[in-house]
Amino acid sequence: MIDNYPDNSRRFERAVDTIAVNYRVVDFEKGLDDFGEGMTASTLELSAGGMKLRMSERFAPRTLLDLRYKLRSDGKEITVLSVVVQTEPSEYEGMFYTVVEYPMLSDADRAEVDHYVKELNKRRGN
Repeated sequence: MIDNYPDNSRRFERAVDTIAVNYRVVDFEKGLDDFGEGMTASTLELSAGGMKLRMSERFAPRTLLDLRYKLRSDGKEITVLSVVVQTEPSEYEGMFYTVVEYPMLSDADRAEVDHYVKELNKRRGN
């Protein structure tokens, strides 16, 4: 299991949640892949600082990904540039666990994600 903060010194509260995330690789030489043809991953954990995803592609650390997701089906779409921190194979063949951080998330979106995570944990009694 990937854990970048083994001493539990995380900056933001996290929650286990499954959200569909559309992503594309950011390549400044080639330009951006089109979200219309983009790939989809699903979250395993979510926080206001990043997320852990289950993906069908393996990305090297420091790969830039442009992410789009909604916290609620009727909610605002969040688009954010993220950086891959770590990737490891999952127990499912051809799938990978990928941890990304999003240091450039807007303050408003970060507050929205943080509120969502805290409410989700509160409802679950965590």
